[in-house]
Amino acid sequence: MMTKAQKYPAGLAQLRCDTASDGTQFYWAKQEFHDPALLDSQTDFAAPELIAPQTLLKQARQRFIYRTPDARETVVVKLFPLSFIGSKLRHPKYAYREFWNTVRAKELGVAVPEPLCFIEKRHVGLVCCSGIVQQYLGSYTDLRSLYLAGQLSYREVARHATPVLVEMFEKGANHIDLRDENIMLDTTTGALKVIDWQYASFTAPRAPWLLEYLTAYFIRLAPEEYRAELSADWLPEVAQHAGLSHPDTAQYLARARALLPNRAKVKQRLALSEVAV
Repeated sequence: MMTKAQKYPAGLAQLRCDTASDGTQFYWAKQEFHDPALLDSQTDFAAPELIAPQTLLKQARQRFIYRTPDARETVVVKLFPLSFIGSKLRHPKYAYREFWNTVRAKELGVAVPEPLCFIEKRHVGLVCCSGIVQQYLGSYTDLRSLYLAGQLSYREVARHATPVLVEMFEKGANHIDLRDENIMLDTTTGALKVIDWQYASFTAPRAPWLLEYLTAYFIRLAPEEYRAELSADWLPEVAQHAGLSHPDTAQYLARARALLPNRAKVKQRLALSEVAV
């Protein structure tokens, strides 16, 4: 008989698992959160129908994010319906990867939403939907939305992002989609959290090229009218915040600016590499 450790990717074997009547697998990251009834209202994870007071937060191709009240707390459910055979065969790159990247970042001390559980649904042996349940950041708003609402200038957005990017550098967390939309700010307390960990890699603290990649990507995804200013004025501030010495700062600035036009693919951004300067 196939064991759970053999059937599922290695990391999940250590978690408690429940199997629902429809074959859905629930892997619980926190024993105190163990609640198989959490998603009973969803009869089909691959085509969810919201039931009040559930609230849609975001819907895009192959992902569906909504807020729902649990018996204990309000949580966010992020589902990845996998419609195509290719995506079903590559299912670990979706919710499974995001769940464990979030767990790893939390273990490093990065401020992230609490990862609560991983969900998986199989049909005739293939994963047709997977998802994660995580803490709802009710008092937080992403930096891009605060800018668009006129609550922050983009210079203030960059200033809030600075300690986040430096923390990633300090702890070796290569979040390859670290843009303003994925940095959440509590405007009352000033606390910051980073979301959307589907794509990330982890390396040594203060790894070469890490800070350059993070800051160049942030600038490239910023509104076009602010990119030159960020390159000229904000990059030196980041270097100072990171405690770089004078020769290291000059090298960092040259590297980061050389990376600005570099629209690397996901696989390339996951592995840090030199760019000619």
